[in-house]
Amino acid sequence: MPRTFSEELIRGLYKQPETLGTRLGKICIKANFPAHYVAGALNVSRMTVHAWLRGRVTIRKNNAAVVEKFLNIVEEDIKAGVCPAVNRAATKKYLEEIVSRMN
Repeated sequence: MPRTFSEELIRGLYKQPETLGTRLGKICIKANFPAHYVAGALNVSRMTVHAWLRGRVTIRKNNAAVVEKFLNIVEEDIKAGVCPAVNRAATKKYLEEIVSRMN
């Protein structure tokens, strides 16, 4: 089972300046999305997602467009009460379905 984000990462997100990576991190925490599942939805590695969240790597232009779409969809679904999913299986299914909505 994928692990949740560490307390250290969560505290660090709120200390960093607002970037696309920190926005992604805050949404993932709010929606309870594991980095492994988010990485699959964004077609990048789990390590890349963590690097973005920690501000170690700037999100490249081609990935930034995908991340923006992802964030917009998830933010809308949070407002609509669709997210967060109630368990890991539902989260995984949601993130697999979100890929088709991003295209």
